[in-house]
Amino acid sequence: MALGADLTLGASSDLVALARKLGARNARLSPVAAPVLPPAKIGRDDQRRALGAAAGDTVIVTVSRLAPQKNLGMVLDIAAAVRHRPELRFVVAGEGPEREKLQRRITGERLQVALLGRIDDLSSLLGAADVALLTSTWEARALVAQEALLAGVPLVSTRVGGIEELVDSAAVLVPLGDANEAARQIVALAGNPDERRRLTEAGLRRAATWPDEDDVADDLARAYTEVARHRRYKGFWNDSGGFTVR
Repeated sequence: MALGADLTLGASSDLVALARKLGARNARLSPVAAPVLPPAKIGRDDQRRALGAAAGDTVIVTVSRLAPQKNLGMVLDIAAAVRHRPELRFVVAGEGPEREKLQRRITGERLQVALLGRIDDLSSLLGAADVALLTSTWEARALVAQEALLAGVPLVSTRVGGIEELVDSAAVLVPLGDANEAARQIVALAGNPDERRRLTEAGLRRAATWPDEDDVADDLARAYTEVARHRRYKGFWNDSGGFTVR
């Protein structure tokens, strides 16, 4: 695929490097922008009450498809590591094939984790969050990481794929699978509102450097125009998260 393409676009630099390694003649970065979220429908206090959070609780939100790549067993490992801290409340929004497996473990181990299923009001959920948690085994340019920082929510994420390139120093990054380190960082943030505020401000500054949807569309139009000068083409999104123009 890479050998036959006139242009291969990757959503993160690791994808671009992989395409070049596989022989792509022309591979370049083409970031994907998170859509602008609508205003929250529910106020922070009301949403937190709906989640069962008491005053003084720390709400840790994960928004994810319940699928193997998202590594949600790590969320449960983190919750298990802090079971002595009942004020840390983990909520996971999303649906997917691993829901029953996750729920069995939550029930069996009596973990302080709620599976919310699909939600239609992400703005309200992020507005109620104290920390966002991303545990994926790989991400290119995770939309949920962008949405968290744009919403002013401190992010704890695994250091995988294009995440570090995306957030730089505006989030807490932990090794893949290191639930104990992630738990330590979450406990530290829960007890340090000043650090949460610092991360919120750093995240908003970082988010201001990202291209928006119009910037991305303009970049794609320039790329397609460049290729069209030489030949007619068609394109498709490939399985690795990049757009291949042929």
